[in-house]
Amino acid sequence: MAKFVASSVKATASGSKHPADLNKTGKWVKAGQPIVEQAPAAKSEQGPVLLSATASFTYLGGSCSSPPIPLAPIPSTITLKPKTATKLSVNGQSVLLEDDEQTDAFGNKLFVSGASGLMKSGLYGTS
Repeated sequence: MAKFVASSVKATASGSKHPADLNKTGKWVKAGQPIVEQAPAAKSEQGPVLLSATASFTYLGGSCSSPPIPLAPIPSTITLKPKTATKLSVNGQSVLLEDDEQTDAFGNKLFVSGASGLMKSGLYGTS
């Protein structure tokens, strides 16, 4: 089944607490905007076709032990790559599709948030 190719991604920070945060006062925050790898010559009506994306998150605040000792910032990085091989590829690399997403062990998420309304790619191994 053909799916629309990705044109944008979004990162969302988890609302969960890190296991090391004993007093449960810290929180996950995005560290800037996701970094995307664009296909150099492939464009849709929405903009460049995306090959992959990376988002960084940091857990800030909270404490460990008693009496409380502040936690150092805890980083987490998510890399979003195509879930399956696609018929449309750039230099042998598959493109991101409308339903691609990745979640880390803490619940932080990176996902395709926008897709072309015209450009589709079929998946290998499907009809």
